[in-house]
Amino acid sequence: MTKKFTDGYLNQLIVLASVLVSSLADYAIDDVLCPSMRRGLVPLPPGPEVHLSDNVAYIIDRNTSVTSITITNGASLTVLDDHRRPIFLSLRYLLVGENGTLQIGSESCPHRAYLDIELRGRADEPVDHPGFGHKFIGADSGGSIEIHGPWKLAWTYLSTTIKPTDSAYVIVTLKDSHRGTWRAGDRIVVASSDYDMEHAEEFDLMPCHECCDDQIKIRGPARFTHLAVTVTGGVRLAAEVGILTRNIKIHGRMETKCYEPNKCRFFDYDTFGGHIMAAHEIRVARFEGFELYDMGQQLRIARYPMHYHMTDDGGYGNYARQLSIHHCFSRCVTVHSTNGVLVEDVVGYDTLGHCFFLEDGNERDNRLNHNLGLVTRPGTLLPSDRDEEMCLALTANATVHVPDTDEECKSVSTFWITHPANYLTNNSAAGSLGYGYFFLFHRVPTGPSAGSLPPFHSERSPLGSFVGNLAHTNLLFGFFIDRGVKVDPPSAEDPRDFLALIALERYQPHVDRNLSLPRVPAIILDFTGYTNYVGVFVRGGDVWIHNAMLSDNDVAVQMSSAPSLPYDQGSHQEVKNSVIVGRSSAIEGWSERDVPNVGVEIRDGPVVIDSNQFYNFPDDSQRRSYAIGFYPQNSGQNSPANTAKFNEYFDVDKILFFGEIGGRSGSYFGSYDLDGDLTQIVKLVELTGGRHGIWQRHAVRLDYPLISNDVSCVAHDTYKLCQGKCFGQLYVNVTSRDVKMAIEDVTSRSEQLILEGVDRNDKQHPTTLQFQPVLTANHKYRISWLCGAAPGSVNFSLHNFAIDSFVQLEIRYPPRTALVNAELYLLDQISGTVTHLHSLPMSPSPFAFRRSWREAQYFWDEASCLLYLWLQTTWMPDGYNYCAKDGCLFVNVVLDVTY
Repeated sequence: MTKKFTDGYLNQLIVLASVLVSSLADYAIDDVLCPSMRRGLVPLPPGPEVHLSDNVAYIIDRNTSVTSITITNGASLTVLDDHRRPIFLSLRYLLVGENGTLQIGSESCPHRAYLDIELRGRADEPVDHPGFGHKFIGADSGGSIEIHGPWKLAWTYLSTTIKPTDSAYVIVTLKDSHRGTWRAGDRIVVASSDYDMEHAEEFDLMPCHECCDDQIKIRGPARFTHLAVTVTGGVRLAAEVGILTRNIKIHGRMETKCYEPNKCRFFDYDTFGGHIMAAHEIRVARFEGFELYDMGQQLRIARYPMHYHMTDDGGYGNYARQLSIHHCFSRCVTVHSTNGVLVEDVVGYDTLGHCFFLEDGNERDNRLNHNLGLVTRPGTLLPSDRDEEMCLALTANATVHVPDTDEECKSVSTFWITHPANYLTNNSAAGSLGYGYFFLFHRVPTGPSAGSLPPFHSERSPLGSFVGNLAHTNLLFGFFIDRGVKVDPPSAEDPRDFLALIALERYQPHVDRNLSLPRVPAIILDFTGYTNYVGVFVRGGDVWIHNAMLSDNDVAVQMSSAPSLPYDQGSHQEVKNSVIVGRSSAIEGWSERDVPNVGVEIRDGPVVIDSNQFYNFPDDSQRRSYAIGFYPQNSGQNSPANTAKFNEYFDVDKILFFGEIGGRSGSYFGSYDLDGDLTQIVKLVELTGGRHGIWQRHAVRLDYPLISNDVSCVAHDTYKLCQGKCFGQLYVNVTSRDVKMAIEDVTSRSEQLILEGVDRNDKQHPTTLQFQPVLTANHKYRISWLCGAAPGSVNFSLHNFAIDSFVQLEIRYPPRTALVNAELYLLDQISGTVTHLHSLPMSPSPFAFRRSWREAQYFWDEASCLLYLWLQTTWMPDGYNYCAKDGCLFVNVVLDVTY
């Protein structure tokens, strides 16, 4: 007995000694790594304006109110970390300058005690600092700033649905464990999961001894349904849950109501909050684990809750992570002319203007991972931030220019990305009055970054990555890649505002940004989108949507290349291996928009829809619904290379829909007689059990006379299926804007088709007009000119035809017309260079045209003023290119037209 007792006692002594040694070791480590435990710290000196310097380490160890604190010349400042002594700091600003350091906590020893930092100041008071303004914590060149709070689960998804209830509490299960970091008294936000972002709700957490680490008890009532369900096809609809409460709080002191000059016309509350800025050649700028509210300023730019400003490559090694940014007045996190910064696990909730914001168009290699943005509202700073009222009221040149608000403004976005060479992974854009993710392009960097990159750098750079992101409850688009901003100030020639949205820029990603080198597809991978107006919109070069999960969007995918010739030679858009659900049983009711429910909407092309699953597109009297259709009121072209192949359809009433023809039109379809409405075409490819294994046909609009009259075409609903034919486009360019073209198929004896011209309102080409009818290869067509003088110069070219295909044309001109010449040219699509090959000799008669010549031929009948043309494809088109790789052959005919 004695020996056993002695052994047990010794064992206890050994355990106690090991614990003591471990504790001493921890203390020693903490003494080095915990800033507030370091030896020799000097209390902050008194005085309204405190200047710290001369290599002294200071500490704030009590509640403090000063005017300002400036840290330079080897000085450092920290804050006491003692849970028994909460610290309240109030001041107008804190500035870290050359060789100064502000360090609150560290990565290894985060600040765990309560800390409240209040930033004071009003917009109508004198500016405190010429570069940083009012109410700020800032670090300038040579400064170092670190604020580290403890880790918390930043945000996750619901695992159980919250239903409306008047109960005093609800126990909720989360997708991830919060590991005890979410506690009673904390406040959370739960995102909307329907069409209205205002259905996001805040809840307080209650004590819950019966909860597991993946459960919380929220204080009721709950007013709206917040989903956590998997719908048809495996699409997961689950509302996000974000933590708002942190032990470190940084916020502005606010007035009880708006006051001028704070743009009170638009806001009835004070929008002049505090801000944090790390600027220029900073040494360190690392932020994590704290709460920001009442931050940002609507009065001027560069005053944001969290802001990396003009640091160039100063972002590498720095980060903003584990932040709760909520109820702020200008953005969430801004990365301005900074490369390499990490933005991770940030919750940005209920803010004005673009939330996660890349600014000048030169920001690259930044990583935005697992951030949540929700309830993103319009702001006033940029045209793209503004709603319609703000856009009209704040335009810089109101006396001569009334903005087109839909084109120039109304694009507030949760993620605003101005250069594609960045990395976005696992983020969620969970509700905005505009866009979830907006990728746009600055032709050149703007603002103070002007000249930092050559023209076209952003438009032609490959995508960094876009993987595993989600967007829902966005009033307009979930994901959008297109367009640019005006990079020069208003002028008499172009009175639009600086940075107003414009439609010129198109994405063309290539190796080394060189259009002569291979294209680099931008792959939007594993994207989830639901309850948006449009889930995904892409335009430009190779932008491919792979493995997407889309449900309950009005339009799941819109894809576009260009109204006329594609912007990027040989490129195409595609959606592949994706699940597209029209309407699930989880979402009650429709959105309030008067639009059809569409899976994939084609807008010009070439577009490829490959190996997708379409579910639940019920067509009824209340709302049109179909898997694949065409963008209505389309003045552009349609590519015969548009392809839908190997897709599967489940509970889909209409696989294809070619628009309202001769029936109800509605506001969405309009007159439905523009060139792009008339020339709709898509190739259908399916696997069959037959001997050949593959079935393919072209679908064209039911009343498109140039093809649908062919005996090989069979009517199906709003379209006809045509088999065994080769289709392409006749490209006709005329030097006139006041003419229409009438064309008929002589071979199949079709009715006449009248075309107004592709993109007739194109302001970039005010003296020319294009016509691009879809034709059947090896047919003869008759053309005449309507509604104006016949054009004196016309270019003809065949696009999208297989090699050795030909088209015969008979073109009627008015009496007394004389032919001047006919010449053959080659257009290089990349450079736009036109090379004159040679003049065409006239054939002895139109009956002498020979297919074996493999070249364009013509005959001019002077007596009847008829021009006969034979056009033939001599080279095989390259991939999805409209022409051969070497360029587009075209015939230019010049005539002297006399009336």
